[in-house]
Amino acid sequence: MSYTGAKQFANLPTSAKDGYAEKGGPMYSLLNILLIEDEALDAQRISHALATEPKFTVTTVSDGAAALTLLREQKIGWPYLILLDLVLPNLDGFAFLQELRSDARLRTTIVFVLTASTADKNKRRAYSLGIAGYLVKTALPQLRALLAAYSDIIEFPENISE
Repeated sequence: MSYTGAKQFANLPTSAKDGYAEKGGPMYSLLNILLIEDEALDAQRISHALATEPKFTVTTVSDGAAALTLLREQKIGWPYLILLDLVLPNLDGFAFLQELRSDARLRTTIVFVLTASTADKNKRRAYSLGIAGYLVKTALPQLRALLAAYSDIIEFPENISE
């Protein structure tokens, strides 16, 4: 089958009244972001970049072990996603991902790696541990727009633990 251009799509429905269902599930006005970053200046820069978006709340921890504690004790409101640095004290980013994925209640958590490393081996390893995306810290100007668009179009279940 070959693509014939926009005419092929001319008769598709364009709104709910034309056949598309309204967005299902609960609508959330806030997206809670857990930033796992040990460098104070980087954490401040990232938080500042996200602060211009009123729908985000950002909680910052400096290592993977502290993040796991917050998540297991349900101290981060739903819906949430994680921005994870790879180089961390106590429990590094890869070990954090392994722990997260081995926890039945947390294994589906959305994680974006946000790191300084551009090494292909780190990208492959992180994706093999189920991350949603790999971002380099130099992409901070685009980070807010990416997460804003993500939170606008992605649907979350009412409760992740069910």
